[in-house]
Amino acid sequence: MMDEHAFEDMIREIQKQGYDAATAARLAALIGDLPIKDEQGRLVVLDETKRHVVARLQWTEWFGR
Repeated sequence: MMDEHAFEDMIREIQKQGYDAATAARLAALIGDLPIKDEQGRLVVLDETKRHVVARLQWTEWFGR
């Protein structure tokens, strides 16, 4: 399970991709502990129902650790 520091790190990593703090926090919450990579190597962010793609982010080393 992700701790508070890791969650804050994830938010900062998402912000580096151009998202504001509030959006980055929402995306980080949706990503959770198990990031999903698509066929193009991007991070897929699904909504709460896991049925709709909210965003596709550039996959960085941070997500792969």
